[in-house]
Amino acid sequence: MGDPGFEFYRRLHREVTIWLDSEGRDFPHAHLVALVPDMFQTLSSLCLDEALSRAERAKVLGAVIYFVAPVDFLPERLAGGAGYLDDVALAAYVLKDVAGTRGPDFVARYWIGDGELMPLLDEILGSVEAIIGAELWRKITATADSW
Repeated sequence: MGDPGFEFYRRLHREVTIWLDSEGRDFPHAHLVALVPDMFQTLSSLCLDEALSRAERAKVLGAVIYFVAPVDFLPERLAGGAGYLDDVALAAYVLKDVAGTRGPDFVARYWIGDGELMPLLDEILGSVEAIIGAELWRKITATADSW
């Protein structure tokens, strides 16, 4: 039996790729949706780091569960691939939070995507309110901060 986290990563990658190649082709934030599998895998790997405090681990694990949960603030079943924008935003928020405590290199060593992680997180967090709306963003951050 394979690693369930990796199997979910593969499923996410397949779903996102199919959506991007069809409906998402002209979606203005397709580049953010494309990050979904790598964000999930980064959080999943980070979650296993024994150096994390209980609070950090709870936040990272909460973000992993948010990816897996069939219902969230912007469900993929209703919004299609655009429904992953809240997942990406939450992942960026949590990763930036851990990087603020542990340092950017601590989090970046788990990044499996292209390019540097920290500038990418800054880009996402700098535009998230304009993309998903301030009210939804407040709900997402309040949820993450409660973990």
